[in-house]
Amino acid sequence: MDGRHKALLPWAGSTLLEHIAAQVGAVAREVLVVGGDGVEAPAEAAKVSDVFSGCGPLGGLHAGLSAARFQRCLAVACDMPFVRPHVLRALLELSAGYDAAVPRAVDGLHPLLAVYSRRCLPPIEEQLGDGDRRMISFLGRVRVRWVTARELRPFDPDLRSLFNINAWQDYLRAREIARAACDLDSRTPPQR
Repeated sequence: MDGRHKALLPWAGSTLLEHIAAQVGAVAREVLVVGGDGVEAPAEAAKVSDVFSGCGPLGGLHAGLSAARFQRCLAVACDMPFVRPHVLRALLELSAGYDAAVPRAVDGLHPLLAVYSRRCLPPIEEQLGDGDRRMISFLGRVRVRWVTARELRPFDPDLRSLFNINAWQDYLRAREIARAACDLDSRTPPQR
């Protein structure tokens, strides 16, 4: 992203991070922002530092779960602009009785839009201690509810919530999708 932090990209009159924090805040009683050097947490969120620094998203998940006051936590990447509260609520409901609820779609697993229990902490710590930073490395050691695309479609017919921004082309495509769906207020106000 040419040295720009994805979390700070403009989105819906604010930034991606502020937008996503608001979506999560509509569902959760606590919003934590993990990592992101040089990124301030939005007003409704608390900033959390990595315990295992330099360990990527798995280190971030560990930090968030460690700092969380609640047993089950939503994990949402800062680059998923189409996440909506009703999708997050559905994932929380589907996670009941499991240590994790992770979407599995045609394009693969989506562990950065998922629900994790604090019971995941010991296997995550072990993986990180062994130097294994893969986000899904610990899932074989916990009870996972694999959420299928079919289960998500009633809440998200186009599975748009699974879209993430990895490059400028993705960001531009997301803005096109949002404009077409009238989700993004980036148009010039009508002139009188």
